Amino acid sequence: MGRPPIGKVAMTGAERVRRYRLKHGTDKPVRAAMMQSLAQDDLALMRIELAQAKARLAELEAEIARSQAGRLVWTKLKLSC
Repeated sequence: MGRPPIGKVAMTGAERVRRYRLKHGTDKPVRAAMMQSLAQDDLALMRIELAQAKARLAELEAEIARSQAGRLVWTKLKLSC
């Protein structure tokens, strides 16, 4: 035997879900179209971050190359003296 209804008539599934969501402070579930939109926004953001990371990597590689070139010149000068 199931639980007796709270009111005179048993609640429908929609009413039950509505009460649950109000009680637990959750909103309606995210729709598939909204999820796709969020995924596209995330993808665009990741592409921007990737471009920034690649630019930073190029800067660091150039700095390393300059540093190594400077060391080679310095060691050649030391050896010739």
